[in-house]
Amino acid sequence: MSEADDSWPMPKYSSASSAHLHALGVVTLNFNNFEFSLFRLYAHHLERMKIDLRVAWNIYSSLQDDTKTKVIIHIFSIYESDSQVVEHITHLINFFNRCKTNRNILLHATLDVIAQPPADFA
Repeated sequence: MSEADDSWPMPKYSSASSAHLHALGVVTLNFNNFEFSLFRLYAHHLERMKIDLRVAWNIYSSLQDDTKTKVIIHIFSIYESDSQVVEHITHLINFFNRCKTNRNILLHATLDVIAQPPADFA
């Protein structure tokens, strides 16, 4: 199907092209996967201490998003003996925060056009 054949989104909203919307979807899904993978970092030392993964998930999922990354750094700063690993985790969290900022900018952006109603708008 070519973009010319693509009638989504319906009705004819004044929105971005299908390719632009597709790109935003890819950014969003990849970010969501990255965000979910942080749970594995959070749970790493807890699992080593024999804390049930369900308990770890229950606590983690109740935290606010900004708190989750702070808690991961905190856990690694206490329980990780290799300082280079702690540095890498801190770098990863900083990278994640930059990705979150960029994702939010993209998803909250507006098109810089004057919206024109479709010709068949009544």
